[in-house]
Amino acid sequence: MENEPGAEIRVRVETTVSTTTVITPTVRQAPTIEARKALQQEPAGTPVMYQTWSDLLFLHWEWDPAEIQATLPPGLYVDTFGEKAYVAVTPFFMNDVRASFLPEIPGTANFLELNVRTYVYDQRGVPGVWFYSLDCNQSLAVMLAKAFYSLPYHSAEMEAKEDSGFFQYRCHRLGEREAAIFHYRKEDKPVSAQPGTLAFFLAERYALYAYSQKSQKLYTARVHHAPWQLFQAHLGKFDETMLRINKLDPKLRPPNHAWLAAPVRVKIYALGEV
Repeated sequence: MENEPGAEIRVRVETTVSTTTVITPTVRQAPTIEARKALQQEPAGTPVMYQTWSDLLFLHWEWDPAEIQATLPPGLYVDTFGEKAYVAVTPFFMNDVRASFLPEIPGTANFLELNVRTYVYDQRGVPGVWFYSLDCNQSLAVMLAKAFYSLPYHSAEMEAKEDSGFFQYRCHRLGEREAAIFHYRKEDKPVSAQPGTLAFFLAERYALYAYSQKSQKLYTARVHHAPWQLFQAHLGKFDETMLRINKLDPKLRPPNHAWLAAPVRVKIYALGEV
């Protein structure tokens, strides 16, 4: 099962004062179910951007938590369900993208994006998403996201088409030798994402984290949308290319779970220091 509510990890911090060593305990609180549910509420304030995420494919691999922890920046901790960490590859369609204070800019509102991510929480116990990479075929979006959100965006040649519910999706990051290719379709079987389920743990994430190498600081931003409607997905083809690019090796294992999500309209809020 998921981390027990109130589970704690204690860390010993030694501080030397003159010749006396003082041991000060600090507590890192793992997220409770209540903390996860609370993030589903819409934040106060005005969002900086609106987006629609359409036909998002969730491919999840179970992973060793220690291996994931070794990849995280200071201040983030691997989030686990049943003592397992998870890595996801998520190809999807970005539609109707615009700043909250501007109308849509022609030619920039609709594009493709593919993310590689894992699940984390910070010292406060706030669960969220850590992105290993975000590939996109819209150069302006790549530039702005890197500049204002310190996210690891990359330009890519991407194409996708859908025919009678069957998707063919291709992503080729500029400068890389191989392209990632995914073939999939939605099945009629819904996936329950009620609190306490694995689907809730993986999909219902309303905070992202970013780390600035320049400032050496950790940042976070809230997102908000309606709860996901998830369905089982049938994979005709899956690809490990994007995992390998991020130095993650699934060892030829197929994903443990494949889900397709109904579209959600998303509000993105400003980035702030943790």
